[in-house]
Amino acid sequence: MSSFFGALTTLCLIAFVVGMVKPKFIMRWAPEAKQNRKWVAIITIVGMVVFSGLAANTMTPEEKAAQQARQEQQKKDLEAKKQAEADKKAAEEQAAAEKKAAEEKAAAEKAAAETKQKAADYNTLYNQVMAALQPADDAMQARKDVAAAGDFVGMINKMAAEKEAIATAKANLNNLSAPSSFDSEDKENLQKGKESLNQAMDQRDAFIVYMARYIQNQSKTDFEMAQQSIQKSDASMMAGLAYIVTIGQKYNAN
Repeated sequence: MSSFFGALTTLCLIAFVVGMVKPKFIMRWAPEAKQNRKWVAIITIVGMVVFSGLAANTMTPEEKAAQQARQEQQKKDLEAKKQAEADKKAAEEQAAAEKKAAEEKAAAEKAAAETKQKAADYNTLYNQVMAALQPADDAMQARKDVAAAGDFVGMINKMAAEKEAIATAKANLNNLSAPSSFDSEDKENLQKGKESLNQAMDQRDAFIVYMARYIQNQSKTDFEMAQQSIQKSDASMMAGLAYIVTIGQKYNAN
């Protein structure tokens, strides 16, 4: 009997849905004034309440037990579904966390490798800069040795050789280029460093000119200009090397 009332409850639900679309189709037996959605809703909803109540009250103990078993099974299925979804979500979150950790590790290893490469490139560049300046430094030392001995004629010859060495050093500096691993800041510091070192070479060249004049005419002004030139050269040399050393400091290079 409960199945019969349950079927009537279902029919009322179907009638409600159909009546909301075409009320006259459901209420064609009623007066025209009642062939509307309002009366469809009243009749079908009352019918669903009455028939569902009758279906519940006419159930046999076996049907109630079966219904309770179905409800418990549905509850278990729902809980199992929720647990499966929770497990899936946890697995996805763990996989995402592992992927992120792997990506961060790979990124850190890549960054470390890049920094190591930049440090190695810097050390190579620094050695190239020192090698580029070496001819001028050697010639300057040779000139100082002769000057210390009081050999002014020899000093003139050494200064001529030093001018050639300075030109060679400047050419060497201008031929240096930034490694591909350097970023824009590194390249800018290298360029500034080269410019300052070239200025240092120019001031050394100026020193030679003024010193040669002083040897010839003993002009105090030429001597003072020579001293100023060498001071400017030293300052530009320190500034140029500072720009280049700044690059290495970024990568803890030696």
